[in-house]
Amino acid sequence: TLVKEAQINDKRETITLSISDTVGWKKEFDLYRQLEINKAINVDSYRVEDHKDPSSNLMIREYTATKDLPVVYLKVYYNKHIQDVKKIEGLFHEANALYTSERYLTMEFDRIKNEPMILSYTSVGGQKMFMGDSVNYSVTTSMTYP
Repeated sequence: TLVKEAQINDKRETITLSISDTVGWKKEFDLYRQLEINKAINVDSYRVEDHKDPSSNLMIREYTATKDLPVVYLKVYYNKHIQDVKKIEGLFHEANALYTSERYLTMEFDRIKNEPMILSYTSVGGQKMFMGDSVNYSVTTSMTYP
């Protein structure tokens, strides 16, 4: 079950959803696929650093763009081993002649019944049209499991 809280400018709404098929889940996570940096074209386009998170006991593998790319950075927070991911965080920036858009994306994980599971995910961002208004939004989704 998903509980989504969305806000666009000053308007806020909360809904509860149940997604039971892979098509629904694929659509739900399409936005997060934009953080994909493992493409052949991106070889040598990101600086990779591992360091300790100063505010927790986790490690961070940080990928930072070394040139102008849509994925500005991607951080993978993990516990001892990179396979034990606890959080993913990234910044996606897009600009063209019509608009500028920026999205800060996070996804948090934990083990439930000894299996890695998504706990929550968030998208916060905005869009500025060339000759129009700005739109700011946030969507926070939390998941519960049976």
